[in-house]
Amino acid sequence: MNKPSTQHLLILINCLAILPLLFLAYFNYPTADDFSYAVNPNNLNFIEHNIDRYLNWTSRYFATSVLISSPIAHGIITYFWVYPILFVVLFHFSMRYLLNALKIKTVYSNHLLSASLLSIYIMVVPSLTENFFWLAGSVTYFLPSIAFLCLIATSINIFHQKKTSDIVLLFFSLFVIGGCVEILVGFAGIFLLGINCFYYLKNKKISIHLLLALAFIGLLMLLIVFSPGNQKREGITQTDMNLLNVVFFSIKKIVTIGIRYLLIPFVLFIAIHPVLKIKSLLPQKVNLIYLIIGIGFLIFSGSFITIYSLRILPPPRVENVLVFSALILVFLVANQTFHRFKISNSVLIALVIATFLIQFLLPLSVFHEKSNLPLIYADIFSGKVFQYEQEMKEREVLLLNCIKQCEVPAIQHKPMSIFFKDFSEDPNHFINKSQAQFYDLEFIKLKE
Repeated sequence: MNKPSTQHLLILINCLAILPLLFLAYFNYPTADDFSYAVNPNNLNFIEHNIDRYLNWTSRYFATSVLISSPIAHGIITYFWVYPILFVVLFHFSMRYLLNALKIKTVYSNHLLSASLLSIYIMVVPSLTENFFWLAGSVTYFLPSIAFLCLIATSINIFHQKKTSDIVLLFFSLFVIGGCVEILVGFAGIFLLGINCFYYLKNKKISIHLLLALAFIGLLMLLIVFSPGNQKREGITQTDMNLLNVVFFSIKKIVTIGIRYLLIPFVLFIAIHPVLKIKSLLPQKVNLIYLIIGIGFLIFSGSFITIYSLRILPPPRVENVLVFSALILVFLVANQTFHRFKISNSVLIALVIATFLIQFLLPLSVFHEKSNLPLIYADIFSGKVFQYEQEMKEREVLLLNCIKQCEVPAIQHKPMSIFFKDFSEDPNHFINKSQAQFYDLEFIKLKE
């Protein structure tokens, strides 16, 4: 098989992974926290709303700003199809920006490589719903992950040559990360500390911009640590899990994430190297063991911070961030493996076939009965997304015509690739209460 034909095959595979995801975006509806952030019963202005959230619930100022500005805040539940598409586009161009910073040159100006990396991520992300479709989850966890790519890219560019555009994007990326998810604030701090040290060792001087970036992320850490809202939220969710349990579950996460979510990308990362002729990114003297240890440390530290602060196991959206971050190092491991060891095309083809068989025959996630690609296709070709859309439209008509109180039937056809949460049976649950406020009702409850 010649190179052009393998590249065309790769394009086809990317289309089969990405286009159905974009198609599902059309059926996306707001839910859960999407309403609780957007309704504003006290008629607070934009700044007051942010301050209220910081004092009473969360330090995530950037996520809060996006969520309180969503269409729901203007009385509209449509247009939520825009967000998943926007996140995919942002991922693509941020990844391409990073590839260019690494001076990787492949066919089609890195567009194909960026699309391939997105396809692989779609295959293994722990929760599709919370990553692409549930707005509160996407803005709080996926958007800062995209910003993390820009952080790495801009830091590399500044390391070699200072440009005003890179400096501005560096600090904006930090601003986004600091206002969204705490784990990535820690990862950003570690990365910036490392690149500052490396810059000094190589050049025997300090990069003022990289040092200021490190100081900025330090200030954002203080903003998070001393947030009254974070302390209140953590107090609600904490259990009696002791330190030994936290360490045990954090170590367990290294094994489960490594096996469940990172092995398949590792194989596929290697497989795309000969197709796209990806060069070696690190010196041959860099030991693979150090990279693997780095992956373990990243997963452990992220898990430990989350479990220790909340005293509960991290939800799927947190695992999305851990997997996303780990995949950056996994790509480097695959790159080194490909260039250090001679792997025949027949072995690579066999490994790729095996990974796709696993993807379609075995569930990789404990959250769903199917792996991601089968889940996406099952929701589309079973007609579930079309039935779901009809149910949501009927529910909308019912809620608009209810007076004061409303009983609604539960959603019967749930496309699990995009569906997050339905109403609770408890009318006092925050999902029910926030939507009741949106529709100007006293309460909403599910029909028994």
